[in-house]
Amino acid sequence: MHDIIYIEGLKTDAIIGIYDWEKQQRQPLIFDLEMSVPIANAAKSDQIEDTVDYKSVADFIIEWAGNSRFDLLETLLEQLTEELFSRFSAIRHLKIKIGKPQAVPQAKTVGLIIQRSRQE
Repeated sequence: MHDIIYIEGLKTDAIIGIYDWEKQQRQPLIFDLEMSVPIANAAKSDQIEDTVDYKSVADFIIEWAGNSRFDLLETLLEQLTEELFSRFSAIRHLKIKIGKPQAVPQAKTVGLIIQRSRQE
């Protein structure tokens, strides 16, 4: 079991959805992430290089999702997970929740939660 680095309430806008208007208009997305990471080396060294820099992860998600175009949240999250595992080698397991607050006007938000482990 590893320790968890988390990011909560990360906001960006993206082109996402199956309806015609969604393919033209950017919508807000909200991400919550839990990243399982071994932190023992970072705790000893006090060096950011020995852990995952959550600012770098957040910046990457904002840019990547902001430049993406998908019909489904499922596709967005699967591809995002692959990108995060590829770019941040210390991440062993990811739990990502994505909310799409404008999708259903009667709901605060709707979305998806996935969990994936790195394939060694």
